[in-house]
Amino acid sequence: MVLTMEVKNVILRGRTYHFRLRVPGDCIQKTGRKEISQSLKTGDPAEAAIAAKKLGKVWAAEFKAIRSSAAPVPAKRSAVPDRNAEAFRQQLINQAEKNLPDIFEQETDKQLLERFNFYADAINIIQTNSRMGLELDEIGIHWPLKPSGSARQDRLRRRVLIEVLEMLRKNIGSEMVNPPVQQETKPHKETAKAPAVPRKSTDACPEEHDILEVADLMLAAKKRIAKTQQTVKADIRLLTEWTGGKRDITAYTKKELIDFIQNCLPHLPANMARRGNQYAGKTLRQCIDLTKTDPEHCPPISHTTCGNRLVNITMVFNYAKDHLGIIPVNPARGIEIPAVNVSRNLPRGFTPDELTAMWTALEAVKEDVARKPSHYWTTVLSLYHGFRLNEACGLFIKDVYEDEDGVFVMDINADGPFKSVKNRSSVRIVPVHPFVRDRLGFREFFEEQKQIRTDGVLFHDVRGNAVKGYRDRMTRWFAKWKQNWLPEESLHKHFHDLRYTFIRTAQNDAKMSDRCSQEITGHSVSGVSAVHLGYSGRLKPAAVLEELQKIRYGWE
Repeated sequence: MVLTMEVKNVILRGRTYHFRLRVPGDCIQKTGRKEISQSLKTGDPAEAAIAAKKLGKVWAAEFKAIRSSAAPVPAKRSAVPDRNAEAFRQQLINQAEKNLPDIFEQETDKQLLERFNFYADAINIIQTNSRMGLELDEIGIHWPLKPSGSARQDRLRRRVLIEVLEMLRKNIGSEMVNPPVQQETKPHKETAKAPAVPRKSTDACPEEHDILEVADLMLAAKKRIAKTQQTVKADIRLLTEWTGGKRDITAYTKKELIDFIQNCLPHLPANMARRGNQYAGKTLRQCIDLTKTDPEHCPPISHTTCGNRLVNITMVFNYAKDHLGIIPVNPARGIEIPAVNVSRNLPRGFTPDELTAMWTALEAVKEDVARKPSHYWTTVLSLYHGFRLNEACGLFIKDVYEDEDGVFVMDINADGPFKSVKNRSSVRIVPVHPFVRDRLGFREFFEEQKQIRTDGVLFHDVRGNAVKGYRDRMTRWFAKWKQNWLPEESLHKHFHDLRYTFIRTAQNDAKMSDRCSQEITGHSVSGVSAVHLGYSGRLKPAAVLEELQKIRYGWE
């Protein structure tokens, strides 16, 4: 079975993507085939797209070289000495010195980085003696060169050309604002006996070696929300800082990962990145020393958070091993986190007394609902439906409607500017609880908003951005508001505890079925295979409503 991707010239055969390109009619005779078909050796669509783009450029250059082979070659490209390597080198250098100033003046830093990486690809092609065509206008030649009739002379040409390209890469790297990390290049076996050339090539190969670039590739492939992307990148930056700025993912050893996981992660200060705290301006190791010497005033992260950070780091190394194939084993696997008995696991969810106090405080909030509707309604919706904060704040007017069965529902999706969902299971349609819909007046509120405007967010006082979605204002307000009704020993609780409260009430008091609870809250449905769920689909809102209306807190 062959499935075609949206990416140009990429098809899926079985579980592996392939590059497929029709050869132009005027190039068929030279190439000896009508179609190019080549395995991309990956089942990951993001990697396949990148690999296909590179192959497309290579073959485009090849076709161009074939077409130009019959045409007269310009004088600057024909003056290639056959038997004088030094003259050949000097000719290339002279041509480069003539063209490089214009390149530095006209190209952006991004274009210079692309040129830098193109030279690395060109060196690999030349080292492997590939007959692929390369346009090297800045040094005035085409590759492959016209055969000289001498194998020895061809080898000399390749060595000189590689040397000049490496010199170009060094010059390009020095002109860039953020040059790639320098790294030694491994000479090909054919060029091992070449005259000694100082190989201070800055061959970073960001998409293959740099651990932050690998993390970017993984996040792009898995389509994770912005908050998760920030967390993963922050964890990788912690690892690089702990190891002295090491960026090459292939250079990490098991010993270094054990040191980081056992001596750094369990002692990371809680809220270390928060502005204006005692950790500002300190290095990572200085912050770790604070938690070790004074854990009461500088408490570390919880064991659960520590485990989550380890999962993020392990995922990046797994991606480098399983998808990119640039490391043979994952050095982060199998390392246990030591228990640091400093911070205790605090209770989650609101108690009946805390809920009563919250409901009394909400009566005062409701009086200001016309000016700040998100304060009241997102709290109520999350308490009765288990919404995450961004899901409640990010409701659009188009997301609330009556379905074909006449059930008043809310559609949780990522369809809108700055909207996002945590995962695939989070996309769902949830019926509105009857108490919220009728007694509290949510339906009446919705109809009023719909008359004022037909599009946009449901709560006019929220503001969205690409990083935090629509939750930012509500997060700050809830953190201040809870101090009015929560006892001091429970001030660690926050908005997400409403979700804890809903799930526990559904399980223990309403005796709701696991299937209904998981579909309402947007968790993956346990015990139901993806195949079966594909056939059956999700439960209809009318069926879920029968279970949802069992949720009661005592004041209904």
